[in-house]
This record gives sequence, structure tokens and C-alpha cells, in this order.
Amino acid sequence: MGKEVEPVVAGGEVVIPDDVMAEMEAASREQKAAIDVTTDVRLPQLRLVQATTQDVEAAAGQLFDSLTGAALDEVDAIVLDMYKSRALFGGDNVGDPPTCTSPDAINGFGDPGGDCLRCPHADWRSGGRCQLRYNYFAVLLGDGFDPEHELPRGVMMHGTSAKVATRLNTMLFGSKFFWSNVVHLSSVQETNKRGTYKVWEARRSRPATSGEMMVAFAWHKQIAAAKSVAVAGDVTRDAGATPAGDDDIPF
Repeated sequence: MGKEVEPVVAGGEVVIPDDVMAEMEAASREQKAAIDVTTDVRLPQLRLVQATTQDVEAAAGQLFDSLTGAALDEVDAIVLDMYKSRALFGGDNVGDPPTCTSPDAINGFGDPGGDCLRCPHADWRSGGRCQLRYNYFAVLLGDGFDPEHELPRGVMMHGTSAKVATRLNTMLFGSKFFWSNVVHLSSVQETNKRGTYKVWEARRSRPATSGEMMVAFAWHKQIAAAKSVAVAGDVTRDAGATPAGDDDIPF
């Protein structure tokens, strides 16, 4: 056994001595080094809940955090990265699995599969039903969140939320860094001929602080170093995902 650590009490709270904290941090680095982020980690998802959602305890329009199980009305976040993917669903029934998926929006796998750029299902203007999905990695900010030590969340926008994603992309493109600004995430209600549903809302909240940018950049480097990173619920990358696991709307 190692040496005994005498607890230090200040103001009624136990304080970890500096030398013990240094040992703990070194041990943690060794433990994390044994985990291959390319195969052993699935990032949690921040999921927009619809009225049809049945597998979470949250109301329609709330954002369900699969890491903590919290149902949020809104949250601030810093975007780290974005990638595009595609999914073609064969029918209108919620829960039906996709017949074809593409993890990069370029090469499709399934029926019909092949080159996404040449696929007639990819062009919505001619009736194509293949979803172009915008996938973001983001760290969450605010009370109850620890962006330095908690895993980033995956946020997926597609279909009815695609226009929100393009506005968010414009903001990110016009910033010095992806992580230059804090983004406020929430939802709004919209209605069309298919019904009433919730869509994402994303707007610039404020400039990120230097400390927040450094935390975000550290996560960006770790994600960029991985060969691939799966997000829980992403049917294009995660073989264990439930069908239509992002916001339960197959259009």
C-alpha cells in the first residue's frame, strides 16, 4: 500500500494537497492513454426531442443530454468541429431504419449506395428523400457543466433544421476560429403540411473567453487526432445506434 494521505480540512471541506493532486493527475493521464478514442469512445448526444420521442424523459422541444440525462430548455455551447453525412429512409414510419447511409456525404452504403453526388435521392428539388445531415461536436457551458473534463456532445441538424445549420455554418465560417463564439442552442415550433414539429434554433450568444477557447481547442485537437469519432445515435457512423435516433423525424 502507498503512503497514507492526511486529509486537509478548510472551511469544513476536505482539500486535496497539491502533491496528491499531481499524483492523481498523472495516474489519470496513464489511464486515459489506455483508451483508444478511435474505437473505444462514443460521444454523447444533445438531442432535440419531438412529440414522437418515446425513449427519453423530456418534453417536445427540450434538448436531451444523453451524458447527464438532463432535459434542457436551452444551453450555451462552443462548436469544435462539423462534418456532413447522409441517411436515406425507406418510409414515413418513425423508427424505420435507413436503407442507405453515408458517413461523409460522399460515399453511400446500402440501397442504392454508391456516389452520393450522382444519386437522384440526394437532390431534394427533384423529390429526393436522402437527408443531408450537419453534425457538430460541441462543449456545453453553464451551471452544471464542466467543459474541460466532460466529453463534448454531438448535435445533429437535418431536414427541417437544415436552414438553421446553414446559418450556423455561415457564422462559423465568418469567425476567426470555430470556437471564437458561444452559440445559444434552443428550439422553436414550426408547422407545415406534414405536421407540427420542433426545429433547432442556434444564435450567437457572446464572444468566447480566452480560457473557453483554449479548452475548446484542446478538445478539437483530440477529436482531430482520431481516425473516426462516433456519436451515440448517429446511424451513419454508429452500428449500435437506434434507427432515426437524432430527432425522430424521417424527413
